[in-house]
Amino acid sequence: TSIVITGTHGKTTTSALTSWLLLDSGRDPGFLVGGEMRNLGRGYRLGGGPHFVLEGDVYNAAFFDRGPKFLHYEPRLLFVGNIEYDHADLYPDIDSILDAFRKVIALVPPDGAVVINADDSRVVEAAQESRAPLIRVSLADPGADFSAREIAFRESGTDFTLLEAGLPTARLASSLVGTHNVRNALGAIALARGAGLSTTEIARALPRFAGV
Repeated sequence: TSIVITGTHGKTTTSALTSWLLLDSGRDPGFLVGGEMRNLGRGYRLGGGPHFVLEGDVYNAAFFDRGPKFLHYEPRLLFVGNIEYDHADLYPDIDSILDAFRKVIALVPPDGAVVINADDSRVVEAAQESRAPLIRVSLADPGADFSAREIAFRESGTDFTLLEAGLPTARLASSLVGTHNVRNALGAIALARGAGLSTTEIARALPRFAGV
């Protein structure tokens, strides 16, 4: 099961956190992350479990393949965190970037899922024709599939109450700081729940993630 994390910002953190949630919960995942995970001292692993987590980049795959890397990853679970204009050497405008994200979203089969940051209008636009069910994460809409409230920043990280479909399910602690990292965590949590993890497993693993 290919789990792909995309977006302009936050891919490495969200990919690493998703991988960690699966690993710490005994799911034995494989993963390829574009940064060194502090818990492991590397950003890759060949696991024996059913999941492989990939950081999905919109940049070209190779000199002889100018299309985005993430079109090769066959996502079954996909997260799109945000979309901004980037990589001006390859993409002439924001519409061409949006088209790339539409293409990767279209790859997700109907029995998969696309997790979207519903607070980003471009992500919502790109996901309009998804064949797979959409799972919305949001900090603005407490009724989204996954949201957070009572966010408290402290010197060593962040605490927040996780809402699933508007209902509080857990009080979570994270070592990451910043509102953007609450949203990254929601994306990773939504993917982990889609991969079968319980809220209890996530609550145990999340504070042990040391970052990238």
